[in-house]
Amino acid sequence: MGSLLTIAIPTFNRAAKLDACLGRIVPQLGQTCGAAKVVVYNNASTDETVSVINKWAGFSTLVTGQTNVSNLGF
Repeated sequence: MGSLLTIAIPTFNRAAKLDACLGRIVPQLGQTCGAAKVVVYNNASTDETVSVINKWAGFSTLVTGQTNVSNLGF
């Protein structure tokens, strides 16, 4: 069975805000027994966004990320 809820987060050079956002969302998703997931779409950020995605993906299997080669916008 797939996820019942997918949270998609597009981002560009907002590492600190992304970290704070995931810090609020991920603990709540742990209570869903895998029925939810978070996908972060990184639009070729030049800051620490990739590190933040990797940090949270390592912390929770519910978080995944995709990095685009250019900023695709929303």
